[in-house]
Amino acid sequence: MNACELFQWMPASKASEILDYLHQNNKSLYRELLHFLTQANRTRLPVIQQMPRTERNPKIITLLQLPTSLPLSFRCLSDWLLGEKNGLLTDFLNELHIEHQAGCVENFPAEPEKAILEKAMNNLFAGHPKIDVLIYLHAFNSMPETQWKKLDELLAEQTVSESAA
Repeated sequence: MNACELFQWMPASKASEILDYLHQNNKSLYRELLHFLTQANRTRLPVIQQMPRTERNPKIITLLQLPTSLPLSFRCLSDWLLGEKNGLLTDFLNELHIEHQAGCVENFPAEPEKAILEKAMNNLFAGHPKIDVLIYLHAFNSMPETQWKKLDELLAEQTVSESAA
């Protein structure tokens, strides 16, 4: 799943959590989201800024779900994952013995064996919320450098009902 599809798939509460994280930790990206919303709603920024976040976030989420929003959706997920969920990223990369700097990888290796990926995934499930793991692994596997077929197979085995647990 790409970033827009992930915003469609994830529970609204998780998407709002991501936006709340951006509001607190990446003011410039959150401001960009507000400008995006003003353009989409053909309104002025002060009107959007006066809206409570509980009203504003669902509108932003709806926009992030659109295919035309793919770059912005990916930036939102990336910022949240690299910031709030960095331990999850580093746990996965360490499990697969992939060299990285705080979760950022320069050169991805060839796809590991399915059993190795499955073990790494299960270890992530043991230490992190399942929904966060699934969001990360889908985002990871949507990058042009990865797109590992075996990881896709493992992710397809997970159901939406399990991910909400």
